[in-house]
Amino acid sequence: MLKKMLVTTLMLASVFAVEAKVVEVKMLNKGSDGQSMVFEPAFVKIDKGDSVKFVPTDKSHSVESFNDGAPAGASAWKGGLNKEITVKFDKEGVHVFKCVPHFVMGMIGAVQVGNPSNLAQIKALTFKGKTKDRFAKILTQVK
Repeated sequence: MLKKMLVTTLMLASVFAVEAKVVEVKMLNKGSDGQSMVFEPAFVKIDKGDSVKFVPTDKSHSVESFNDGAPAGASAWKGGLNKEITVKFDKEGVHVFKCVPHFVMGMIGAVQVGNPSNLAQIKALTFKGKTKDRFAKILTQVK
């Protein structure tokens, strides 16, 4: 009887369990659109609790969270040069990330987790040159 109850409980738990997903973002010297020094994709939308795996497909890239580019209470994170890192996102909003060596060349991206609750904060960020242009394109995808 106890065994039957345990099996039934486990079956019910598996029905209600929501499996978190992992989205892959590549760090590239050249993207599929021909632009140099890019994250591909540069923008992803995920649910709270999902993760993003940043893969240094080409050498000499890193990825880290951008100062002032995350919702309140989100933890900062940093990957090493040529190192893969998987980041779990538990705070709803827009999270901006960058490649430190290639930031001035426009290597920037964003993860939207659920509702973009901090969009005004993100829109207030200022960038120059190629980074400014690429970030403007990213912002058009936030909904």
